[in-house]
Amino acid sequence: WNITRQEGLRRLYRGFTAPALGYAPMFAVRVTANELLKNNFVGSTLASPSTSPALRYAVIATCGAFAGALETLVIAPVDAIKVRAQMHRLFKRRIIEKEMTDAIRAELAALKPTMSALKQALRDGLFTGGSATLLRQITYGASTFLSYELLKSQLARENDNVKGFFKLVCGVSAGMIAAIIGSPFDVIKSRMQTGLDKYSSLGKGFRVTLQEDGFRALYS
Repeated sequence: WNITRQEGLRRLYRGFTAPALGYAPMFAVRVTANELLKNNFVGSTLASPSTSPALRYAVIATCGAFAGALETLVIAPVDAIKVRAQMHRLFKRRIIEKEMTDAIRAELAALKPTMSALKQALRDGLFTGGSATLLRQITYGASTFLSYELLKSQLARENDNVKGFFKLVCGVSAGMIAAIIGSPFDVIKSRMQTGLDKYSSLGKGFRVTLQEDGFRALYS
């Protein structure tokens, strides 16, 4: 609310260009890679009547995880640029002067950008926070496709013909489940990409976040 009140609705879309250009190919890679893996490598296992449900779902989750790992190559640079674009605006907010401690203000001041978000990302590395991004995308990929298939199969037990609307519900539900599971990695990824030393690694990022802000910060 403070951001919207002080800087307007447009502030919520700061850094939107990079994800808008990056997320479309990211989802294309995810879906295409998942389908290629299922059709060319494990299609016979999924189609076999003798395959147990547990093995079938394990294969679906594995394909989703591999697809998520591949899409990291696309989305990691996009996220790096997006976070830096959002930080550029951060230093112009009056809330920094009014509500932050001197220690936090000093850390932010040390990061005050002197170049464009793209140039800063190129300087610091487009794959900063790559470990957290990789784990986030693997988690997203595995949980999305697995949840979708589980929910769809559950509906199919009650109705042999799962129609479009119910597939949409399954897709939305699968996305929500994936977001809940992957949120902690997303939070740490963003903090690692700020460039602050205390978030210099995945383990350190989790430890500092839990110590300073508590478990709820992983879902903030």
